[in-house]
Amino acid sequence: MITVYKQELALVDVQVIEVPRYARMLHIGLQRGMPCIWYQCDTDEPMTKMTIRCYGTGHPINEKGLAYFGTLLLRGDNLVLHYFVQN
Repeated sequence: MITVYKQELALVDVQVIEVPRYARMLHIGLQRGMPCIWYQCDTDEPMTKMTIRCYGTGHPINEKGLAYFGTLLLRGDNLVLHYFVQN
């Protein structure tokens, strides 16, 4: 079944989450002050691991094969974080 799911993210540089294979990122935002992603997926697909990387503005990005999917402003807009999925 095709549906949209939400998952909270930790405030860390790198995290691995499990999502159905072929999940497609739709949006990143804050809900109740927590970073969350919303993604479209087919719930009949097997689960797979997805690596999410987070970088602050001005921080070096040394990894290759990253797909940008959003920016969050936190802590009164004093912290700007850019999120990527590692392919």
